[in-house]
Amino acid sequence: KLDNIGPKKTYNGVEYNKKLSLKCRSVANYIIEEINKYNKYKSVREKVFLSTKRLQKLIYFCEVEYMKRNNGKPLFDDEYYAWKNGPSIPGLYYLFMQYADGNINPVYEKGEQELSEDVKIIIDEILDATKNLDTVDLTNISNVSGSPYDKVFNEDDEHHEQLISKKDICNYYVNKNLMLQLKNNDLGCLDQDQIIKLKDKTL
Repeated sequence: KLDNIGPKKTYNGVEYNKKLSLKCRSVANYIIEEINKYNKYKSVREKVFLSTKRLQKLIYFCEVEYMKRNNGKPLFDDEYYAWKNGPSIPGLYYLFMQYADGNINPVYEKGEQELSEDVKIIIDEILDATKNLDTVDLTNISNVSGSPYDKVFNEDDEHHEQLISKKDICNYYVNKNLMLQLKNNDLGCLDQDQIIKLKDKTL
């Protein structure tokens, strides 16, 4: 079921229908809840800064891992587009863009269902694997040379409306140990000049 969160809006001049599935919203809210709980008793240095950009990366990695464990079955119907800062779900961005400063709170919707335990386990594992990485690291991993994002992203297209196929995402990661890659902050066998460090700012 898709939740219509408002009229069409634009990103870099491209008009998107702002719909977000309740499942994707539930995953986002669970991530936010868990990170906020983690940060509650942490020092400023230990806290995980959750921007909208980081939320997009975490959801992307959660779905990657879910597909790996479920024979390619997507976690939700929402599609990713190759925006400037990485794989992005437009509806997710517009739902949480008001929290660009990083102090994100859940945005609940009537009809949301409790996530299954297997989904929660995957999310918890992703959050644990990424808690010591900054958002720049996560962006580099999702955008690494040869990735599904890298294959479709067109730097010369100011609108950045390229759809990233979930089939391509699944095929790319099926034989990769994403959890180990995240824990080790492993970008693969790349020369340093191939790694593009992006400024940690929200989309």
